[in-house]
Amino acid sequence: MIESIASVVIPVNDHESAVAFYRDVLGFTVQSDFTPAPGMRWVELTLPGTATVIALATPRGGMWRGVGGDTNISLACSGIVDEHQRLLDAGADVDEQVLVLGEYVPRMFRLRDPDGNILQLVEAK
Repeated sequence: MIESIASVVIPVNDHESAVAFYRDVLGFTVQSDFTPAPGMRWVELTLPGTATVIALATPRGGMWRGVGGDTNISLACSGIVDEHQRLLDAGADVDEQVLVLGEYVPRMFRLRDPDGNILQLVEAK
């Protein structure tokens, strides 16, 4: 029986800038950083107090889609307007404004990491 999601993988070309972004801008903590094979780097990050792991990995032929594009990952935060402004002030590549679709849809916006991978931030309920 499946017990949990082990990790979600985001392919990156520049691990140093990606780690700095996820750690210093988004607030993730580096849990591990290693080289499983020559030319490949794997960095696992978590959000404090959660079990969710995002792994930043070197793209390898056919293992994952290419770098950049929609990850289909949604991150939750409270105070989404303040978080949007904080990320703007930090120089992150975020949508111009928070999207508001109605009372039953959480407010949200998208942001891009240094490799152009797109994540979505949604307001926690």
